Amino acid sequence: MQLVQQTILQFTVLVGLVFALTWVLMSVLMGMTAQAARLFMAANLALVVGVVLTGLRTPERSYLYYHVADWATIVGFGCLHRGLLHLIDVDRPPALHSVFPLLLAMLVTAPFAPGPASATVMSLALFGTAAWYAFTAFMDAMRGLDADVFSRSVRAGASAPFFLMGLVLVARTLEVLSGAIFGTPNATASDNPLFLMWATVVFLLLANIALATLATGRLLMRIRSMAEMDYLTGCLNRRSLEQRMKIELDRNLRSGEPLACVFFDLDHFKRINDVHGHEAGDAALKHTVRLIADLLRSVDALGRFGGEEFMVLMPNTDLKGATDAANRMRLALMRTKLEIQGKVIPLSASFGAAVLGRNERLDDLVRRADAAMYEAKRLGRNRVEVDASQGV
Repeated sequence: MQLVQQTILQFTVLVGLVFALTWVLMSVLMGMTAQAARLFMAANLALVVGVVLTGLRTPERSYLYYHVADWATIVGFGCLHRGLLHLIDVDRPPALHSVFPLLLAMLVTAPFAPGPASATVMSLALFGTAAWYAFTAFMDAMRGLDADVFSRSVRAGASAPFFLMGLVLVARTLEVLSGAIFGTPNATASDNPLFLMWATVVFLLLANIALATLATGRLLMRIRSMAEMDYLTGCLNRRSLEQRMKIELDRNLRSGEPLACVFFDLDHFKRINDVHGHEAGDAALKHTVRLIADLLRSVDALGRFGGEEFMVLMPNTDLKGATDAANRMRLALMRTKLEIQGKVIPLSASFGAAVLGRNERLDDLVRRADAAMYEAKRLGRNRVEVDASQGV
């Protein structure tokens, strides 16, 4: 074995083990999903195995140093891709989605004995499959960073290592393919193991840098989400509601689309706490948020304004639409009983609706919706009242 190959092998083993250990520590210290950490660790180890077996190739071609080496490298890319899906927690496709390219590459290359005649098939399977994993990882990484938190350029920069890896792999695939078609000489993975070793080492570094950046971005998203959400119910807190109101006000001024505000307050909430305990009161609040959130559109914003009082901000909604939506919320809450500790606790709420008037301040909109809600309480609770003094 050449000195260069020995150095690459030693460096790769060291780097791979360090990265594998790092992912275990990140799982413990940063709260990253254990499944993602295990897959990233497996990806690093598989790539190390691929590099080591490639570096041990001898003139006597064997399945271990050729087929198994290439398969280990592809397994590394597959584990990286699957772990990324667990990290970003998107709607993960079936496991076969990540395993199928690997199985296909193995089925295609397994019948061929290692040698110059099979070098082209082996290289195409290796580089082509790895390119598919790299480009898919790039697209998933882009989706894994929230566009509302990170700009497109930041998301592209964080995911760029996967795209760069994919470009190199595609270029290598095309080079091998052109050599097979036109008979031009090219260094295949079998002819030049140093190329594959160096490429795998570089990819190992790029992939882990990209994954670490993505994991950090996801952590920042989680921290921001925790700062924006009410700690008990998981809906927006008052500060986030006020920020969202300013955004919607700007949109209203630009487009002229109506903006509705619905306030609601749980009826007899103090009695629930006094009779059933504060645990039941907390359960009632969480139950209410889950129920109401299921009835809202993706553009609506539900937040806890204080205590048992909540607000729903409804863009592009007139007074009639807000009233109808409030009635749907009221009926759903009344018809869905809360069960806790073997007890059934009936719930209801009083609702007030208002629409932003022309040149009206947000404070006035909130005040009018809040006043309509208290009017609903005064008139007997479990009803919807509207303030149509402006914005009709």
